[in-house]
Amino acid sequence: MKMTVKKISVFPANKSNAFALLQRFDTLAYIAKPYATFKSNYGQTELVWEVGRSFSFDFKMFGFIALGVHAINVREFNPDNIYTNEGNPFCPVWNHRIILKETADGKTEYTDEVKICAGWKTPFVYLWAKAFYSHRQKKWIKLLNQPSKEKEINESEMAREYKMNQYLEKTPMLDFSNPIIQKLIETKRWKEQDEFDRLKSIYNFVRDEVAFGYNIDDRILASKVLKDGYGQCNTKGTLFMALLRGCGIPCRVHGFTIDKQLQKGAMSGFVYKNAPQNIIHSWVEVYFEDKCYELEAFILDQKYLSGLQKKFAGCTGSFCGYGVAVNDFQHPVIDFDRNNTYIQSEGITQDFGVYDSPDELLKNHCQEISAIKAFAYRYLGRRLMNRNVKKVRNA
Repeated sequence: MKMTVKKISVFPANKSNAFALLQRFDTLAYIAKPYATFKSNYGQTELVWEVGRSFSFDFKMFGFIALGVHAINVREFNPDNIYTNEGNPFCPVWNHRIILKETADGKTEYTDEVKICAGWKTPFVYLWAKAFYSHRQKKWIKLLNQPSKEKEINESEMAREYKMNQYLEKTPMLDFSNPIIQKLIETKRWKEQDEFDRLKSIYNFVRDEVAFGYNIDDRILASKVLKDGYGQCNTKGTLFMALLRGCGIPCRVHGFTIDKQLQKGAMSGFVYKNAPQNIIHSWVEVYFEDKCYELEAFILDQKYLSGLQKKFAGCTGSFCGYGVAVNDFQHPVIDFDRNNTYIQSEGITQDFGVYDSPDELLKNHCQEISAIKAFAYRYLGRRLMNRNVKKVRNA
């Protein structure tokens, strides 16, 4: 069974402006609410609409009824005519055509035409789609009728909302749907806590219950870091982000390099000598109460840091080594209480900027090291480094 929904409105904007807004995902997400919400899948933070491109989104009706992955294949895309083949498990055929026509008075006649095929569910989907596209076109008109300053503010809010959604998404590395992570979240009852207590508790867990140590690779999944029970800046950051997003707290990653001197002591002998001068580093930036906090001090567990402070009890100023680079060694800011925390920031040599996920960061910036040295690190070097770390922690 096939049915067609067709809805026509006149928009208070010229065709070029209407076409430009149609290409912005934040605008499309805004006009779809509350009838539908779409969250782009991994790798689709910026959408380029052109013929031949395909996109996929997690689709929820009314924001809470999950209908699976909604796929979009672009067949035609020009200022007069947009045509996409779309579908999802609930409605396999959802072919959407948008027609734009300039009117004599400089406005735009806008048409949505959607052909639907969902088996026995088709009549029900048709009724929902009819209401949905009527709602969409009313929101378009409301948006386009706003004064320019109000529209600018509104569009800024839409862009921010879209970005916040990106900072909550699952990625291959941020695999918070993995059973081991879900079990931890349930056991800790983090979702039952208010947002501040939830954020602080997750921060403290990653800092102190996941020991400082060196994993086999920066690209391991969050679930693997949890299974290992230890990690360094990049891998503990991956776990931290996965737990935050799994509990509804938006976050992103900020990438850097640090000077290898920061690792001296944890690294020693031939391992230190053969290590690259600049080492990939990152911290996590968390959005909470309309502020962005830079959190780095989750890297070192308190037991390790306390052991290091006792080992170098005479140092009362700056310190660089053993995974630490701070100006006040005996009193670094490592506890989160609506503040930034740092433990290696004084060793930063290069700033790569911010990324939505560790997947994106490491796709653009990988550690420069030969295959032989990478093999030696994986199977010998990191084991020696972990031994050095344990000596400090257990002293």
